[in-house]
This record gives sequence, C-alpha cells and structure tokens, in this order.
Amino acid sequence: MAYCWTQVVERAVTHADNVYNIPNVRIEGRACQTNLPSNTAFRGFGGPQGMIIIEQIVTRVSHHLRMPAVEVCELNMYKEGDCTPYDMVLSNCTIRKCWVQLKETSAFTARRAAVDQFNQWVIMELIGLGSLYIFDSLDRIAGRSEVWP
Repeated sequence: MAYCWTQVVERAVTHADNVYNIPNVRIEGRACQTNLPSNTAFRGFGGPQGMIIIEQIVTRVSHHLRMPAVEVCELNMYKEGDCTPYDMVLSNCTIRKCWVQLKETSAFTARRAAVDQFNQWVIMELIGLGSLYIFDSLDRIAGRSEVWP
C-alpha cells in the first residue's frame, strides 16, 4: 500500500494521543520506505500504529516512576473539557466512566492481583493483563479486559 502512505501517517499521528491528555506534546509523522515488505496485515490504517507509540511511552514512564502503568494511564486519561493536540475540545467525554465501569465489571483489580502473584513465582512464563477500548461505527466506546499468557 505504498500509494496510501500519506493517509496512514496522518491517521497514525492523529491517534498518537490515544486516550491521554498530554498538554506539552509535538507529534510528527514520517513515512519510511524499506526494501522489506511488512509480511503482515495491520488493520486500522495507521490508528493502531499511533496508539502503540503512546502505550509504549506510558509503559516507559511507569517504569521510570516505579508506578503501575494503569495508574499512569488513569492519571492522564482525557476528561470533559480537555483539549487534544489538534485543538479539539472534548465534550461528552466518557472514557473515564467507561474505564471505571470496565474495571468493576471485569474484576480488574482481583485479576491484576492474581497476575502479579503468578508472575512473582513463575519466572519462565509470565502472563499479562490488558484492557482494550473498542469504538463502534457510531464512535460509541466499549471496553474489555483479558488475561494473556
């Protein structure tokens, strides 16, 4: 899809903040061509690539601050009235409400404790706990939580 690179980069850049309010940020995108094919499908046309970047940043910040990544996420989630890097003021922003509901309905805290306990004793095979936000065709948000080996 070399002919679509501008749209893919644009979408990656506009999704790079994901659900986080980062008031002092400058986001730039650059397309690079290599002699190697990707060998894999990547749905989302740039959106997932942008979100992967910020999630990696959140992970690194949490390690640096010696805080659980989920706390860094919660502290920086968008809220009503926040402004995105693209000067869009958020109204009807339900991400925090969705996150709280997801944590309650998925037993997130208990599952996180079980994952941490397992990983404390098993060195060779760690498991993780992840959450996922899903937008439908009407831009309504839903979420789910999973344990991954």
